[in-house]
Parts: sequence; structure tokens; C-alpha cells
Amino acid sequence: MGNLAIVSFDSNGVWIVTINGGHTFFGDFCASAFPQAGQAALAAGLAASQQSAINFTRGNEVEADRIGIEILTNAQYDPRAMAETFDILRRKNSLNTSNRQLEYLRTHPLDNNRIAEATDRASGKPKKERVPETDYQLFKARLAVLSSTDLPNTQRIFKAEHDQSAQPHTAYALALIHQRTNRMAKSRQFLEELDAMVSAKPIVELLRADVEDRGRASQTERRLRSLSELYPDRYSIVEKRLKLLTDQRQLSEAMRVATEYIRSSGDPNPLAWRELASIQQQLNDQAGSHESLARYFETLGEIQQAAGQLELAIREVPPGSQDNTRLQANLK
Repeated sequence: MGNLAIVSFDSNGVWIVTINGGHTFFGDFCASAFPQAGQAALAAGLAASQQSAINFTRGNEVEADRIGIEILTNAQYDPRAMAETFDILRRKNSLNTSNRQLEYLRTHPLDNNRIAEATDRASGKPKKERVPETDYQLFKARLAVLSSTDLPNTQRIFKAEHDQSAQPHTAYALALIHQRTNRMAKSRQFLEELDAMVSAKPIVELLRADVEDRGRASQTERRLRSLSELYPDRYSIVEKRLKLLTDQRQLSEAMRVATEYIRSSGDPNPLAWRELASIQQQLNDQAGSHESLARYFETLGEIQQAAGQLELAIREVPPGSQDNTRLQANLK
């Protein structure tokens, strides 16, 4: 929201400029009393209003960028992409020959300082390796299918692209569409095409588990267990195992799987802590559930919420117990 400058006059012809209810400037608009000085004072007041608005906007943009970089980092994305995106937008705008600025840039200017500040902030964050192009295209195809509100039309688009030039992402998209519409034979057909194009990919194997083992939970669990051994750091596989186990009410096994992933992974997905908290709650381990939620909030940098969960955990354990001592130490 911008700053507001209000111009008013009192009974003596003195004008007043008030900016956001704060800074106030006075001037005399009487015809006989220095009209040029009055105009200059008004111009100065409005200029101050504009400068205040610029400062307000810049400060908020810097804060928004800082929070955005933290969100990207916590979501396991490379925060350097923010500055790269800014630069792409700025270059695209500079190549615009219609003399019409991109709508976003009308209220969110991208100058060298803003891009440099975003780059500098991101440089202190852990660097994420770029995923291979094939993995990226597979994920884009999955996102397109799962977010589609018109699957038949989405199918026609991918089918036309596939018929023109069969690619791993088009075969995957068609296999996923057929799986979601319960046409497993057609889904298997495109999965077989996909096997001839690329080596095993976790995203593909998870779809295959759904297609081949639907209704056969034990076989699905064995397949997912094998995938976990091949890709121990892939939380998407662990997440699917946890859902399968909790749906079957195998809560102790689900807790073991979640705990094992958290302990063995050097950088576990924060969602694993939240899932573990849910499992512990279903097992009536209220203290453990609150403690896991505390770890979840801690990984997101939300320290106040983490402390609140630790305080709730402390209430669930006997005073003077080892658990109480440990939780009190974590709270401090």
C-alpha cells in the first residue's frame, strides 16, 4: 500500500500537507504572500511524500525477498533461482518493443541493487544441484496432469505431442492419465515405452507401483521397500510407504520407517517430522508427537512455534524424569 498525502487549508489560507498521518508541512497560499514560495513548499511536501513512498516500498521489497529466500531454502529449492528469475524478467522487459512495461514491474521494479541483494542473500544458503533435464520434464508432466481440471483435453495435448515426437515426459504423462482414469492396461503400455527411453527413475517407479500393485498392498510394500533401499534419501518414496502402512493401521512399522529415514538422512525433509508426529499421536504418544512437531517447526525456522510445542511436550511427561530433563534442555 502506498503513502497518502492529504492537502487541506485552514481559515487563514494556510495549507497543510500530511503524509500518512505523520510528517506535516505548512505553507501560505494567500495571494499577497509569496505565491512562488508557497508553490515551492507544496512541491517539497509532495516530493517528500513520493520519497517516503519509495523508501517504504524498497524496505518492504527487501523484506519480502528475504522471506522468499528463506521459504525457497526450507522447501529444498535453490534460492539462487530468485535472482536469476529477477534477471530474466528484467531482460524480457528490456526487449519489449511495445513501450508497455510488464505489469509486475510497474509496482515491483527490478534494479541492480535488488538483484545484487538477492544474489548475496542466497549465496550464504546451501547450494542445491540442478536436476537432470529428463527429471525436470517428468516432474513438469506430472504437475500438469495432477493440476489439470480437464483431463481429456490434457490427454489430447500430450497424445498429439507424443505422436509427433515420443519423449519420456509425454509417455509418463499418458501413463499417469490412464492410471488416474483406472485404465491400467493402457498405463502399462506407456510405462513399457518409457522403459525403452530412460533408465529407472523414482518418479516412474512410484507410478509403476500404483499401476501394477493396485489392490495388492503386500506387493506394493515390498516394491516400495526395495525403492527405499535404492533411493534412501527420496522422501517421496518414504511418504508413500508411510501412507500405505498407516492406512493398514501398521502404526508401529510406520513409526519405525519414519524414524529410520530421519536418522539416516543427512538432510531429512521437514515433512517427515510432521508425519512422524501424526503417527505418534495415533499411538497415543502425545509427548513424542509434540516433540516431533517442535523439530518440524525448528527446521522451518519458526522458533516460537517450536518452543510452544516443546512446552506442550513437557506437560505430558513426569516431572524430574529423563524425558523432562531432556525436553527442558532443548527448550533452553
